[in-house]
Amino acid sequence: MNENYRKWVEYQELDPELKAELEKSTEAEIEDAFNGHLTFGTGGLRGIIGVGTNRINIYVIRKTTYGFLKYLMNHILDFKTRGIVIGYDSRKNSRRFAEEAACVLGTAGVKVYLAKKVTPTPQLSYSVRSLKCAGGIMITASHNPPQYNGFKVFDETGCQLLPEGSDIISQEASSLVDVFSLEVASLEKLMEKGIIEYFDNDQDYLKMVDSVQVNDVQKGNILVVYTPLHGAGALLLPDYLKDKGYNIITVPEQMELDAEFKTVRYPNPEDPTSFVLAEQLGKKYRADLLVATDADADRMGVAVLINNGYYYLSGDEIGALMLYYLAQHRKGVVINTIVTSSIARAICEKYQIELKETLTGFKYIGTIMNEIEKEGKNFLFAYEESFGYVIKDFIRDKDAFQATLLMLEIASFYQRQGLTLVDVLELIDEEFGYYRTRHLNITLEGPSGSEKVRTIMDYFRSNPYALNQPTWIEDYLAGVRWTNDETTKLLLPPSNVLKFGGANWWVALRPSGTEPKMKFYLLVVGKTKDEALQLLEKLEAQLQEILATI
Repeated sequence: MNENYRKWVEYQELDPELKAELEKSTEAEIEDAFNGHLTFGTGGLRGIIGVGTNRINIYVIRKTTYGFLKYLMNHILDFKTRGIVIGYDSRKNSRRFAEEAACVLGTAGVKVYLAKKVTPTPQLSYSVRSLKCAGGIMITASHNPPQYNGFKVFDETGCQLLPEGSDIISQEASSLVDVFSLEVASLEKLMEKGIIEYFDNDQDYLKMVDSVQVNDVQKGNILVVYTPLHGAGALLLPDYLKDKGYNIITVPEQMELDAEFKTVRYPNPEDPTSFVLAEQLGKKYRADLLVATDADADRMGVAVLINNGYYYLSGDEIGALMLYYLAQHRKGVVINTIVTSSIARAICEKYQIELKETLTGFKYIGTIMNEIEKEGKNFLFAYEESFGYVIKDFIRDKDAFQATLLMLEIASFYQRQGLTLVDVLELIDEEFGYYRTRHLNITLEGPSGSEKVRTIMDYFRSNPYALNQPTWIEDYLAGVRWTNDETTKLLLPPSNVLKFGGANWWVALRPSGTEPKMKFYLLVVGKTKDEALQLLEKLEAQLQEILATI
């Protein structure tokens, strides 16, 4: 019998809902639920909600919070009085998990500021900074399917912890051999003592979002359909945008905070299928833009009316539009990731703006934002291709509120010139070249999935010249860049990412750290749109041909 399973079965006071699930679980389900423990990945700790050590439940939340508590004890002297901020999204059990985390910390004498209601992740990051807390916890699984939830940890700057920090939390959590022995006082008792208190700083946060605005534009001329996809954006964003003067129509079915996200496959603005209801409404009223935010309102997606349909902007295209606009009006440092379109470098070079590249994940972007602040430099903009953007540095995470406000301003600004956002993209193409990107997601199910991912990475590390004869190779695990002429060190933390390319193309490979999945990022640059698309199709065909043989 699995030792973890035995402990859960024998624990007499097991949560009734989890006990019932355990009793009806099959042998295969038990094996999966108790085979190891959840680990931190790019976006924190995430897992399927349910019974077991390999699932998200109140006991895993308690154990992880205990690990965070031990981390704080060893790294921040005054953490108990400075306190921890805890927020949560609209997912199943999010509020309960937030309360459990609050009670673990509160029982240890840590001051806790607990969100009174569903909270956007960027607001949580802001709250850590504005309340001068020692850190924060956000209960969310971002844009994952409804059966998931998660646990994000933030440091005292409002930035998600880097891997070295989350690794310590995992190690400290694993030192708690018996999670059922952890004493946790009730929420009511801790609130009576004043150790836990609710916080509500909506208006303070929104005033900071105001600072994103660049130009005083005529705002009422564009019609926007907005959907929060049943998530945290519903409570604040539409009314805020209306107060700013924008003409907003909301998707009524998706304004409901719904843990099942019943009208979409999953609440992801990267996926055009999430816009089905928004598009129906958009076509009815001929709305200029469709805007969607994910469950915790840190990501934002946009579609633009063209003729009688909608063009869905990629994350790279949204980033290029924002950067192009900001670069003409403000100065500062720009940050993006090594898998984001290289058009950012072309734009920054023209406007003499410093560009810093880092690994995938806003924790790395936030860390560079901290460095920029210490150096006394101005921050301009940061983004990654996966629909995450931040324009003002009062937070250290991506922010769909900031991103939406800026995109509506950009659309209004160019509409006065008779241009849509798609027209502006064409102007960018003509000026900087035709940059085109494509992302391939591969999921390798079954017990051999993780091994297959390793095989693919090993193959390309050994045979990088098999794909299109690159002239340079970057191995971020080895920390080295090779070209035909020299070998140089990469100045980024080690990460299992491989990137290689030539003068007008590159490919990057990035496996998941927690699941048997991997992502391929392809970029080409052409002199015309047709040339770029032909190059992209040829590159993907070569890649697929190689993958079929591995």
